[in-house]
Amino acid sequence: MAAAGDYVAVIDHEYRFDQIVEAHRRVDSKRKRGNVVVSMVPKLAIAA
Repeated sequence: MAAAGDYVAVIDHEYRFDQIVEAHRRVDSKRKRGNVVVSMVPKLAIAA
């Protein structure tokens, strides 16, 4: 079912690892509408 696209991941917010406190606050606030993602590695800048 997932491969067929029947399920869609809903991401409420994405935080960097150094923002872990803010991520926990978002989850604890009970206001999130989906998953809260904590990135362990920095995003790489892609040159255009």
